[in-house]
Order: sequence, then structure tokens, then C-alpha cells
Amino acid sequence: MPKIGPHKQKRISVIIPTYRDDKALHGLLGQLTGLDIFEIIIIDGEGRPSTPPAFKGIFNMIWSCAPRGRGPQIAHGLERARGDYLWVLHADAVVHPRSLSDIHRIMDAGSTALGMFSLSFNHPRRAYRLFEWFARLDMPLSSFGDQGFFFRRADVVTHLPSLLGQLKAAPILEDVILRKRLKQLGRVKKSRLKIGTSPRRFERHGLWRMQFINAVILLKARLGAPPTELYRNYYASPANDTFTDGASANAVRANIS
Repeated sequence: MPKIGPHKQKRISVIIPTYRDDKALHGLLGQLTGLDIFEIIIIDGEGRPSTPPAFKGIFNMIWSCAPRGRGPQIAHGLERARGDYLWVLHADAVVHPRSLSDIHRIMDAGSTALGMFSLSFNHPRRAYRLFEWFARLDMPLSSFGDQGFFFRRADVVTHLPSLLGQLKAAPILEDVILRKRLKQLGRVKKSRLKIGTSPRRFERHGLWRMQFINAVILLKARLGAPPTELYRNYYASPANDTFTDGASANAVRANIS
């Protein structure tokens, strides 16, 4: 396939779900400033319907809100996005300066349905290097949303119309659902460029303990545990759980197994 010239490059929409993380969000938006991004869609899980004063004036930024949970928040962002390529970032991400060029390179090839970046933790412990190496592999246990998923909007709209409903029913494991559904359409490609993520949750709860919790959550989901239980297991708080119906449980279970 011929290379697409700069004047024909696809438009990129950045989708950022966030919840009470304004400091990290400020840092990420600072990194994105000056990049050739078509629009930045912030989906606030705290329920603030209008742009907070600290974020006003940012070019091409759209502020919105949705029920708390990365799945519902990302689904809301997908519904609003107008770009050709969609790039999902967590608020604490540290993006490589050449990220956009690699998104175009990987997605313009045509055979790739889902791309992501190599994971990097900002921490000196050697154990984190082990997890970084493991994250280079494409498996359900090594391909998560904090790796900066990017994919085509047309694939979601045309080929996966049920995906939005499945994400709305998933307060957790939305990244696993995205990977599984998009992989049905083509290759999963990992860029050699790195995307940084904060080790704060690992440091707060313990590195090995959090990895164990992650594995247990995936196993429980395969065995049919409801989303509310998985959500509490991960966030250790029953607050704001709104996903209690059996249909939601079935949707999560069906899309990770």
C-alpha cells in the first residue's frame, strides 16, 4: 500500500477517561500541546458537566462527563469522536514525542486493527523491567489499556457496532474487551516507542500483590464473577458501583473468555 503523505494523514482523536486526577491530566495535556491532534476528548467520571476553569482555553479540547468506570467513559468518548484514528490514553500517561508518526505508520499499513506502545514504568526497581519486557508480548495478560490503544473509528462504527454497549456494561476490563473485539478484524501491533505509566497503584498496594490481583480478576471474570465484584476487588471500594444487572456480568464474561 502506498505511503500516505503528510497532507493526507488521517485525523487523530485522543480519548482520555479521568476521575479525580486533574494533576496528572494537566501533565498529559501539556505533552499533547503542539502535536498535530484533531481533537482531545476528556471524559470525566466525577460528573463535572462543564470544563473546569483550570482546563479552559486548551485548543481542540472537548470536556464531557459519563458514569464512572473506564468502559462507560471510553464508550462515551468513542461516541463523540470524529477523527479517523482514535487514541485512548490514561491521564497519567507519558507519551513519546514521535507517537503520532508511529500511529500513522502502523495504522496506515491497513492490516493492523489495533496498535499500542511498549510499556515503561518510571521506577528504578528491576522488577518493573521484568514487567516491561513481558508487556512487549501480545497476550491478554500483557496487553492493557495503559499502553495507549489506538485503532480506526470506522472499524468500531462499521464492523463492531455492539462494542459500545459492551464497554458501557464494563466498569473494568474494558481494555481486554477492546483487544479481543478489535483482534477479530486484523493484527495487533506493538510499537517499539514507549509510553510511560505511573507505578503509583503498584507502590500503594505492592507490586507483586497488584499483579496477583490482576491475575485473579481475569480468572474470576472468566468464571463469571459480576462486574461489581471485579470492580471492588480492583479498587477496594464499593462506592459508586452502578453495574449490578446480570446482563452486564454476561457481557464482561463473554468478551474476555
